[in-house]
Amino acid sequence: MTRRHAVWARRAVAGLLLGGLAWYLVRVGLDRAGKLTSVLSSLAGVATFAATVLPSLMRRLRNSEADAPSGGSNQLSELQEVIRKSTMSHPGYKARLSRREKNPPSMRVGIRVACSPFDAATPSTTDVRNRLLGLLEGDAAAGLVSAMTQAGNGATWQRYESPGRTTHGAVLAGADKRAAPAAWARLILPESKASEAVRDPQYAVLILHLESRTPENDIAPPVDLVTWHGRFVLALALTEALATFLTEDLHLTVPDDPPRQAGVWLTASQSMTELVDIRDGQLLPGSPPSRSFYGSTPVDQAHRSAAAQARVWITEMCDEALHLDGYEPALASISDLDFEAPGWQKTTTRRTVILRVGTGIITASIGYFVGHYVVTGETDPKHIYLYGSTTFPTPSSTPVPTQSPTHP
Repeated sequence: MTRRHAVWARRAVAGLLLGGLAWYLVRVGLDRAGKLTSVLSSLAGVATFAATVLPSLMRRLRNSEADAPSGGSNQLSELQEVIRKSTMSHPGYKARLSRREKNPPSMRVGIRVACSPFDAATPSTTDVRNRLLGLLEGDAAAGLVSAMTQAGNGATWQRYESPGRTTHGAVLAGADKRAAPAAWARLILPESKASEAVRDPQYAVLILHLESRTPENDIAPPVDLVTWHGRFVLALALTEALATFLTEDLHLTVPDDPPRQAGVWLTASQSMTELVDIRDGQLLPGSPPSRSFYGSTPVDQAHRSAAAQARVWITEMCDEALHLDGYEPALASISDLDFEAPGWQKTTTRRTVILRVGTGIITASIGYFVGHYVVTGETDPKHIYLYGSTTFPTPSSTPVPTQSPTHP
């Protein structure tokens, strides 16, 4: 669902709720509606308490019962190691190495998603390889590939180097099988019998390597920070694409915890300026740019959008790899609304649901109170919510008995 569709869906729901409230008020009258509103207001208070207090108490309880730290930083370090050590053996790459040619500047994306082990007999190994090609041809991967490299006419994703049932590879190549592919991908699935020294049995890993090329097989010119921000957004979208692939194509269970992880590794032969156009800033004297940049993050869609996380990576790249000065105005000009990752759907937590429901109930209660005041002129909440009636009989005075004179 796109952002525009989501907005219209919320408007439709709001319209239905308002129509239902109006029908109820007309149906039962303001007198009985006031009693229901008092009950809903109480429920809204309970919901607000549950949304604000209980989550923090539960987090403290889980932290106190934990035997060891969460290991989030360790898991990101493991992802970095997988990204850096992953390779693809291809005749085109070997020929380039034998000719002592420099590798083109490149971007490598690594995604880790926790899932159940791939131990079932179905789908077959051939089906897994075919479905991997479908993942690479999907919107998320295709958008990133087209933004980063131009493989030339006739280049398609092809199965390549798949040793076993749980490790699969693919290359983006054309008719010339000896030419170096413009991109390659590696999928590693968890299996219960695998040694933890070889792979993490909890995670599926997708590696996507992209060379910065033109259709003429030349090195592509560097691009500005805004363009790199868009590329990072597309890279983060692969987390949702991989999770969907694991659940729908491979029928694996994907839990919400531990969180998904994403990392990017940019490398150049001499300087990061081969990848990044630094027109939006100035190089800091005495601090030459690095030849690489690595950024990683746990992906938490409920608290940080893809565009916001991409902005964090841009800041880290400018500070730690480019050593760029004066880039902040270009970064401030980037709008989150201009970058919507394919398949990136913001997760709605239970706390968010409770807050939305509680806010809706409170808003309806306040709306009724104001409407009741406009219609009847009553301002005493006790009369409206406790008694449900705004008309009270005027108490009649009790006559005082008179003493009759006593007679002796």
